[in-house]
Amino acid sequence: MRRSTCFQCVARDNPSDDRLIAFAQIRDLTELREHDGRLVALPTAEDAIATCLDSIRRAQSQRTAANRFPHQRIVVYVWPVTEVGFTELPAGGAHAADHRGRRPGGDPVHRPAP
Repeated sequence: MRRSTCFQCVARDNPSDDRLIAFAQIRDLTELREHDGRLVALPTAEDAIATCLDSIRRAQSQRTAANRFPHQRIVVYVWPVTEVGFTELPAGGAHAADHRGRRPGGDPVHRPAP
């Protein structure tokens, strides 16, 4: 069974800036290809994304219609994990984080998603 984790994150300096974030790890990037070599699917990655979307739907369904997160406030992080640990995230930008999900300059305030 695939697992994902959902967090409701709130900006320290702006309490109205809250987001629903789903995280999932991909441990196997086995690809399915056609006989001529064309890529058909990445089943584990697709399953991880589907699991994140299910987690988001479940979290959203537990909120009232007026309190649901708008789509621009929902983030999905899916990353491959190597045998020795996390793969490196791109340096700089909004996606830069260490292995604990902390960004340079501090980490967001996490509350379990409802």
